Amino acid sequence: MALAAVLLLLIGAAVRLPVLAQDGVREFSNGLTVSDPFLSFYESAPNPYLNFGLPISAEIPTADGRTLQFFQRAVFELVGDQVHLLPLGEQYYLPLEAAQAGDRLLACRAVGPDGYRVCYDFLTYYETNDGPRLLGDPIAEMEQDAQGRFQQCFRSGCLEWRPENPSGERVIPQELGTLAYSQSYGLTGDGANSSAPLAAPQSTTLQVHAFVSQALIPGGNPQSLYVVVQDQNLNPVEGASVAVTVHYPNNRYDARIAPSDVNGISQTNFDVGFYPFKEVIRVDISVEKDGLTAKTATWFRIWW
Repeated sequence: MALAAVLLLLIGAAVRLPVLAQDGVREFSNGLTVSDPFLSFYESAPNPYLNFGLPISAEIPTADGRTLQFFQRAVFELVGDQVHLLPLGEQYYLPLEAAQAGDRLLACRAVGPDGYRVCYDFLTYYETNDGPRLLGDPIAEMEQDAQGRFQQCFRSGCLEWRPENPSGERVIPQELGTLAYSQSYGLTGDGANSSAPLAAPQSTTLQVHAFVSQALIPGGNPQSLYVVVQDQNLNPVEGASVAVTVHYPNNRYDARIAPSDVNGISQTNFDVGFYPFKEVIRVDISVEKDGLTAKTATWFRIWW
């Protein structure tokens, strides 16, 4: 099934700082390297780890002569001698409920030809982290998801506001690079993946991401849920047990689905009942492997 339209709710990876090297090459603590010109572009960011995250693949040549390298929060593209960012915000954006910015116009600024406003902490992040170059123009106003979390999407990425984080660290980019990598290279049939991160000797923590195939779905249709289980180094975890709870307005559906496969993927299908238009259906996911556990959630909305 095509996975082009998804909504992402990703869990942040543990901070792991790079190891310095020389001659235009840097090896990171997960064993992956970044070389020029990608390295120079990475290091040109005001806060490379915050802005891009860790590399999660080696350089990947494409059939049309480009070179890609995936990071947790971005995908670098080399065309000729120029490095660009893939427009992941445009690729993965799905509209949520508009959030009211209030009347404090001094806390907002209209950005780009469409006049979308960037406000409050999002504006601070945009102005201090080279937003015009690294994020591009906004493609929507600030929005709010079903769990009350604020986000704003730009051409090359989406920002989200996490009130539980310390002051000054509450706005972070979503890990759209991880999502793009999982969809492009993590769902192969034979598990072969020459550009995958190097294997870690032992999992010490689990990370779990989940997304549905249709964020907006008519009642009475089949829905597909994909769960991606990784370790602390972003390596796929095979054999994790996966429990799912779908919260409908008047009942719930509990199931244990297939364990994660060699690519760290577990997938299930279920029928969506007939519920009111715009009803938000929450899906809770928990995984377990060798005593390690992790949880996440995603959602979809009843539509026409």
